[in-house]
Amino acid sequence: MKVTRLDRLPRSVLHLVTLGAELRERGIGSHVIEQGIDTAIMEGRAMFGMLSVLAELQRELTVANTNDGLASARARGRVGGRRPKLTP
Repeated sequence: MKVTRLDRLPRSVLHLVTLGAELRERGIGSHVIEQGIDTAIMEGRAMFGMLSVLAELQRELTVANTNDGLASARARGRVGGRRPKLTP
């Protein structure tokens, strides 16, 4: 299976890990063109695993930073969401 970038393949990090395991069990190798990862060889499988761990870390940092920013905005009195269209 060929894919242009690793982030185009999964819907989440968990999906990436399970998809990689399922493909490996079925004997299907994957080739990520831009990163040059080929899971048919040992180095490619190692890189696949490392990038999936880094993707999970990046996602968790993004969620934490977003939650911190929302809490900071609420503390300053800002309200999120759309403005109401109708007035009372």
